[in-house]
Amino acid sequence: MSYALASLFAVFVMSVPLAAQATTEQVLEPFQWRNIGPANMGGRIVDIESFDTDFTTVYMATASGGVWKSESAGSGWDPIFDDYSAASIGDIAVFQPNPDIV
Repeated sequence: MSYALASLFAVFVMSVPLAAQATTEQVLEPFQWRNIGPANMGGRIVDIESFDTDFTTVYMATASGGVWKSESAGSGWDPIFDDYSAASIGDIAVFQPNPDIV
């Protein structure tokens, strides 16, 4: 009796996926595209730079006008551009031979 029950169960299990298969388009049809990103584009990180010889010193530029410096490989950050009136930072570069030139 248990062999017949197991066989019947196997036939049922094998036939369900074949009957229930749908195309990718059918599965995705109920979904609609929507924006899930930030509504305010401020705060984006635009660029990150460091020195070839010292990975612990890192500079980060943000789209909202901030330049940040870390001397702990990114564990902590200090703002270094607060005294300047810039609306946005598009890029940042460091002069590899001289760490004082950013």
